[in-house]
This record gives sequence, C-alpha cells and structure tokens, in this order.
Amino acid sequence: MNIFLKKDNGDQLSGDMIINWVLRCDLAPVPRTVEFIVRIKDGIDKILKEGVSIWTGYENLEYRIIKTKIMKPSGVIQGSDEYAVMEVIALLKSCAPVAFRREKAVIAENKTLGQIYLACGANASIANDFRVSRFYSYVGSIPTFAIAAALQEECAALTVLNGKLSLVRLPDLFRQAPKSIMVDDEADTTESEFMLRHEIPAFFSVDNSGGIILGDYSRPRAVAFKPKSTQRVLKNMTKVLVQRKVVDSFLAQHTSSGDILRINGVDMVVITAAHYMSNVDGKITTNSKFWAGTLSV
Repeated sequence: MNIFLKKDNGDQLSGDMIINWVLRCDLAPVPRTVEFIVRIKDGIDKILKEGVSIWTGYENLEYRIIKTKIMKPSGVIQGSDEYAVMEVIALLKSCAPVAFRREKAVIAENKTLGQIYLACGANASIANDFRVSRFYSYVGSIPTFAIAAALQEECAALTVLNGKLSLVRLPDLFRQAPKSIMVDDEADTTESEFMLRHEIPAFFSVDNSGGIILGDYSRPRAVAFKPKSTQRVLKNMTKVLVQRKVVDSFLAQHTSSGDILRINGVDMVVITAAHYMSNVDGKITTNSKFWAGTLSV
C-alpha cells in the first residue's frame, strides 16, 4: 500500500520497506485508523515520530501518528541482512484530538457536532450536521465517549464519503444502493434474540412534573434511565446496529463503514471494514474483512 510522508503524493515510502499495513474504517467518532510495520532503513525511524502526519489509503487521507514502537533485530532477515522493524499507529488527523484526554472541560448546549469537535481541538468539517442538546466532557475524560452517546441519541453515525465527514441517520444508511452483492454461506453469522434483549435496553426518563417518559418498550428488554430526555431520544437510543455477519473478501478499499452489502439477499450496513496488506519476502498478500449488521427492532 502507498504511504506518503507529504501531501500530494510526495516522498512515498519504498514498497519494500512496508511489511504489513491495516486500514480500519469504523462508524465511530474517529472513523479511520491505520497501523503498519516498516523496515528501518534510510533513517525512517527519525521521520516517523509521534505527532507527524502521513497520507495513505484509498482516499489518501491525512493521519496523525499517535504511537511508534521500534523492535530490534530478532531473526527477521531480508536477503543476507537481519533488520529491525518499526510499528506505527495513526488516527485520522481531522478527528484525532477527540481521542485524547481533556486538559480542559468542554461544556456545550444546543451546539452542532462540528462545533463540539472544534471545541475538543479537532478540525473536522461535518456535512449534514445536527445540534446536540447537551454535551459534557470533563477534565481528564475522553470526548469520544460523549460523542458516541450523542450519536446514539440521534440514531446517527459518522461516515466518510469521498474523503469527507458526514452524519447519516441509521435508517437512511439502508436506503443506499448496495456497494456489493454477494453470496457467502461461509461467513460467520450471529443470531441471538436472547443477547439482544439483554444488551440493548429500553430507556425511560422523567418530565418536569415527575411523570414517566417511556422509550421503546415494544419488547421485553433490559431497562436504563436517561435523565432529561425526550421520548424521541429515548426511542432513538434503542435503534442500534447489530452485527450479523463477518465476511472475508478480496481487497476492496472502495467499500467502507456505512456502505451497504447485500449478503444472501439481505442488505447489511458495514459497521467496520479492515483492509490488509502484507509483504513477506516479496510475496504480497491483500484482503479485506467486513463486520456487517442490521438495525435492531
């Protein structure tokens, strides 16, 4: 896979240096992460430092390195030479700051999610943005947890479309045309109504007069209290994506989290997509793996 040290395809890492590479796409507050291992030569360990940017992936997006680990020679040989390698982990740069613990609290009411990202230090421009009634991320906390809760309250997910961040309501994801149609009887399949009733609660709240506000109580479920919430929000919080299939595929970087796969005639949303490449003694292996699911009922 191509890894660039400068924008606009400049200073590309040599292909023989990259031992493996994994790009993960998630319906999460930080929707892209990349991990790779490179052979250490030409001073690359002095270049790939924490905080440095790289560009990679199908959309050639910018990632911020958050961790490096140098592994000394341990019997890994290329030709006649034993060499050390370096492991690198990076987050999508426009969203990366929301994954760090807060030095200062962020308290917001009736602000857009894009404004909340900016307040948390990120530089994320979000299409189809919506307002969050209350957002609290205290000193020492990680904003991603509060952002994930805000997304659940609106029954929405953060996606990346053509390299741009966008918010999409979960039911709207299923209105897309399938990105791929496949028949896969070997895919791992999970079905458990028992677990759904245990793990996806019905929510309730209390109004200003002390009356009970109920969310989705159409089926017996676990029950959880959510203060200061409307019935709309309470019902939204029970509508979540449930993983149903894990599908192995040839390399398909054009398929990402939030896309639709039609598997054995059933439309499922890709919750997580992992794209992988390895280079062992010049033999290159590539593949993709998709965790796909449907909307809870």
